Amino acid sequence: MLADGTPSLQPPTAKRPRNGRDLGGAKTTAVRSVEAGPLFFECWVEEGKVKDRLAQTPPVVKTQPKPPVAKTQQKPPIRGKGK
Repeated sequence: MLADGTPSLQPPTAKRPRNGRDLGGAKTTAVRSVEAGPLFFECWVEEGKVKDRLAQTPPVVKTQPKPPVAKTQQKPPIRGKGK
């Protein structure tokens, strides 16, 4: 409940994560709250636990061997008769 007695529609905070099946569990974080007269707006971000796990593991970089470069024989420049 809010101070004026109205029910709070806020999801659980980051300290109390809420499970989300497709996200492997999720946490919500309040981003911004705006109140203008009767209008009240809140913005929240929901992040999955998978994101935290991915941030902790080093990226796997797969490199392919470079193909051998064909060496071409260069002919010496043709020198013409001087003028």
